[in-house]
Amino acid sequence: MTFSDSIRSQLGADETVAARLMEMTWVAEDMWNLVFRFRWKDLGPVEVRTASLADHAAVRDFLTEGLSARSRYLFAPYPMNERLDVSIEKMLVDSGKREQLTYNAWHGGRVIGHFFLWEYDQDTPALGIAVADAFQNCKLGHVFMHILT
Repeated sequence: MTFSDSIRSQLGADETVAARLMEMTWVAEDMWNLVFRFRWKDLGPVEVRTASLADHAAVRDFLTEGLSARSRYLFAPYPMNERLDVSIEKMLVDSGKREQLTYNAWHGGRVIGHFFLWEYDQDTPALGIAVADAFQNCKLGHVFMHILT
């Protein structure tokens, strides 16, 4: 079973996702080269794709503007100080080198979700999922979790 077939199967078996997910389009050679476009009920078009260096400013905006202080407290893989840009760049470089698996979800030209599986070759990998405050409770985290698993 291919990577995209596996995710399609998981998404179809999730009642929460099945009630909201419409019009899927996949470009997925493997987990490192994902572009997944879909329409989400009451939200519209969303695109999930593998993080790249070109995403730096959008990820920074997501972390600093898309997440409230409370959300940043709960999702804290990056230092929210003068080292933020260096940390984002390192994450994007490591993702490009296939050392970390990182995705961004886009809506209206902005990152609305950022999720990852880091240290996946270790006994205890690091999994993180963040959804911009304005999009929380839309149930997009279900999609993100299925992509990571």
